[in-house]
Amino acid sequence: QSIPHQANLGICLVSCEAIRRELSDKHTLIATRELETYCRITRERCLSIERDFNSIRVTLQRTPETIEGLVEMREHLATIPKVVADQTPAIEEALSQFALLDSFGYRFTKDDFGARWDTFALPKSIGDQVAS
Repeated sequence: QSIPHQANLGICLVSCEAIRRELSDKHTLIATRELETYCRITRERCLSIERDFNSIRVTLQRTPETIEGLVEMREHLATIPKVVADQTPAIEEALSQFALLDSFGYRFTKDDFGARWDTFALPKSIGDQVAS
């Protein structure tokens, strides 16, 4: 807005529209790339959280073959609520980052959309698996 549409240089009248348009396009490109980078970082955070939960899921899927294995499984089951509670702030932060991107009208890819809702569902899926 600080660049005029035209500049009167005495004898000449210079049009600044092309410069205004190029600067506007450049600012739009920068903003878009910032949002894409922020989304990539958020998606990576979600994948990290999912890896942590998958390690819990793998442990829960093992079938104990001995009494000692069963005791270890029960001890592990007792630690799961704490692990889930420790991950809750990271999950909430990732979801708030997705909400921020959403507020800017960012168009999510299918992978981003899936990562968002998979991250949201992780605590419940682990809880359901523990219950069964």
